[in-house]
Order: sequence, then C-alpha cells, then structure tokens
Amino acid sequence: ICESGAETLAAATFCELDQYDRPVVGYMNFCLTKIPVQDGAVPTGEIGNTVAVAVHELGHVFGIHSEQFKYFRNAINGEPLTKRPFCSGRMPCVDGMEQYIIMPADNTVKAGYTKKGAIFYELVTPTVAQVVRNQFNCFSMTGARLENQPTSDNDCFGSHFDERMFYSETMSAFFAQEANYFSPLTLAILEDSGWYRANYTSATVQISPFGHGAGCDFVLNDCIVNGGEIPDYSRGYFCNNSLEQNNNGQLYGDLTCDPSHTHKAFCDLSDQGPPVPEEYQYFNNKNLQPGLTRTDFCPTANVGVVDCTDITHPTNTIGETFGEQSKCFNFKSKAPLKAGATCLQSVCNITSRRLEIL
Repeated sequence: ICESGAETLAAATFCELDQYDRPVVGYMNFCLTKIPVQDGAVPTGEIGNTVAVAVHELGHVFGIHSEQFKYFRNAINGEPLTKRPFCSGRMPCVDGMEQYIIMPADNTVKAGYTKKGAIFYELVTPTVAQVVRNQFNCFSMTGARLENQPTSDNDCFGSHFDERMFYSETMSAFFAQEANYFSPLTLAILEDSGWYRANYTSATVQISPFGHGAGCDFVLNDCIVNGGEIPDYSRGYFCNNSLEQNNNGQLYGDLTCDPSHTHKAFCDLSDQGPPVPEEYQYFNNKNLQPGLTRTDFCPTANVGVVDCTDITHPTNTIGETFGEQSKCFNFKSKAPLKAGATCLQSVCNITSRRLEIL
C-alpha cells in the first residue's frame, strides 16, 4: 500500500460487520516512512497532522467507503436501503472502464454526467443532500459528489468526496493542514448510514470554507473561464497565477491566501506538459496544469504553505504578525503593480460587524 504512490499516507477498511451490517472491526495501516522524524521524535505539528490522517481513516472504517454504501440502512426504521439479496451487474466506472459489482440502490448512490459528458457518482441520502445544498447555497443539488479519480484500481465510484467540490474536507482524498475540515458532511454520511447519531453542535465540527455559499455556478460551471480568468464564483477558491522556475531550480510566483484565510501559499499552477485531458483544459496554454490534479485540474493554493497562526514562525521585516488571531489577506501594491498575500493580526468586531486589522 505504502509503495503504491507518493500520495499515500495511510489506508484503512472494515473487517467485520454485525447483524445490522454496521462495521465493528477494522484496521488502519500508516506509512511510517511518510511521517517526518527530527532528532528521534515526531515534531509537534506533525503529531496533529497524523491524528487528522487517523480521523480520515476511521471515517473509512465507520462507513465512508464504496464497499459499505450497499449496506446502508434507513435511519428511522433500520430497513436496508439496498434490497437483499444483492444483485450484481456490469457498471460503468469513473475511470472509463466497466466492473462487475454490487451497486447500491439509487436511493443511496446515483450516477450523473457533467456538461462535458464525464460520468460521476454521488451520495444522495437525505441528510447528505441537505448539507451540500446548505454548503454551496445551491438547492438544485441532489447529493455529494464522490471522487472521479479513484485512489485504488478496484474502486468503481469513489470512497472520498470529490476534490473539485470538497477540497477542504477531511474525507477528500488529499490531505493538507490547511485543507482539513471535519464538517457536517462527514457526520451526515455517517448518520445516513443508519448506524450512528450525529452531534452537529460539537466543537470539533467546522463548516468548510471551500465553496461555502458560492452558489450553483461554482458547482456546475468551470473553475477557470475564458482561457485563464477566475470567475466571481471561483474567486478565493481557485487561482491562476502560474509558478516559474529560476536558474537554481527554485519555484517562484505570487503568494495568495487559502480559502480559510489562515494560510498563504503559491498557486500550484505551472507549465508541466503534456497537455491535460480535453475535458479539463481551462487555459489557452494546454500545458498549464496544477500539481494536484484530483481537483479536476483546477489550480489551488497549496505550494510553500505558510501558517499565519503559527506563533513560532520567524520574524520578518514586512510588518507581518503571526499568531492565533492572525489571518491571511490578499493585496495589490501600486508600484510596481503586484499581487500578494500577507499575515496580519485581526479581530471580528461584533458591534460593527467588521473584520478589523490590528
């Protein structure tokens, strides 16, 4: 597992089910070589990251896995959502191939097609559907789309949230410190499995900032338009500043804020070649593509990430402030005209309903 790809940090699945199909035994396997060690110990920050990865893997064990969706039950009466005995059939998969599998019923997982004809699958259980409508402020949505670039060869319709739409979610395939929100969507899937009761008011549950309130255009339309422009509905979530490489092989470009405005980073867009798949070509330069391609080749700020809340960050000479109350702010300087991002201390003024920079 750990040698299957550089992105793999850990893997998990269920082993045993009880009489109601609820997983009661599972396993997690960590790729220990991917956990950095300094002076014989794991740095404090990495401990938190490793715990976050463990939470993600536990989600798979508890029910967020393509092999478990067919076992989901009605949360009210306990009846199986997919009729028994199971029926197998040949199904089209998101990788363009077909597999002979047991497909969950349409009241659990349903196929759909993008405007460009690419197939996807989405979880359409009631609570999940309501949560995604609220997340994006798009009430025509019918469910939460699953990853269309599976992380294993035998995964036909996805065991993660779609990276393009749910980049900041704990249960998306990509992990990063700045893109790791344990959101109501994760709880909604577990609750709709029929095996759990969710506490949406828990302090550990956070609304994902990615695409929050962005509307149906964010969900249905291209992230980048007109050969390289960021439309209003994508602004703050996707980026179009390409990275360049100097003679020493170092990458440089304009810094920008991540969707949570707690980190600053470079856009992961560069001229890498070969050309991206036709359905994901957004730029006039067909070789421009992001390092993280699971976002349907939509570029995001995830290179050279700097945490604005990190009080141990070295001091600097440009007036930045790092700490728990610091946020990332995008700016444009007048002379020369240049875009960038900076970390500044700020506070939310409840009386005036304004964010004040201190």
